[in-house]
Amino acid sequence: MEYSFGEDSVSTHLNSNKDELLFISSSYSSGWEARVDGDKAEIFKANNFGIGILVEQGEHTVELIYHTPYMRLGIGFMMLGIVFCIMISSIERSRRKT
Repeated sequence: MEYSFGEDSVSTHLNSNKDELLFISSSYSSGWEARVDGDKAEIFKANNFGIGILVEQGEHTVELIYHTPYMRLGIGFMMLGIVFCIMISSIERSRRKT
């Protein structure tokens, strides 16, 4: 088995002679997404801590990519807050001039 770790990803190439459970000892989180040979795969919590992926017999490439949960929602709220601050600032400036 060959593997590599990135900043927010894990990739492995494996060859198995039977169906197996691939266990990765990285903290389980809903932000992980798995792909086996490019197809989306189910991830589950294994050993009450790590990441488990069922892999069928044969040669496979497994990739895990981490996306911070709710990051897009948080960025949206941040942008909305900036817009509101600019609006309030503009209203206050126009009130001071009059």
